[in-house]
Amino acid sequence: MPSSEAPAKPAPKFLRLLNKSTKYVVTGTAVGVLLWSQFDLVTCWALIGAIFNAFLCKMLKTVLNQSRPASAAEKSDPGMPSSHAQSLGYMATYPAVLLFSHSADLLPASLGLEAAALFASWLRIACGLHTVDQVLVGYLAGGSTALVWMWGGMQALPAISSSPTAVACVKGAYFILSVCFAFLVFDVKKFLRRIISKTD
Repeated sequence: MPSSEAPAKPAPKFLRLLNKSTKYVVTGTAVGVLLWSQFDLVTCWALIGAIFNAFLCKMLKTVLNQSRPASAAEKSDPGMPSSHAQSLGYMATYPAVLLFSHSADLLPASLGLEAAALFASWLRIACGLHTVDQVLVGYLAGGSTALVWMWGGMQALPAISSSPTAVACVKGAYFILSVCFAFLVFDVKKFLRRIISKTD
């Protein structure tokens, strides 16, 4: 399915560098929060939702199969929705709502998170990697997934937390899904093959 064209004018170098850094910042923040929380149940639940959100995006890309703009010809995967925007939508909306639900005084922090994520999503348009529609759909899909996953946690976590076995299952599921996600997104399999070939 064709997409509308994005401006072909190349983005400034500093914007391209910012865009490339977003996935590392998001991943590093998620790992940092996980370590800081000492793998607590609520954090594991939230990050399982983030992994589900990433898999959902892959499915949507396959089903919608909309091409990226001509300025992103080096990218072979479909552009609808933007996976960066969908991940950012989830990773910003979940903590933003959590902070605001804890205290209304934290509204500025919640809005700051959303503003930063929207800016990082806009970089995909500025760098010509996605159309406006692809980024908007991705961000809204990620934010919606965050809200649904948070609501599910409100229903399920009280019962899960009362059972050590259930807690262990959730944490185990997070570990397994993280490994699967790493193989899918970061191409760990190819990386391991390179290491093995060098040692032969």
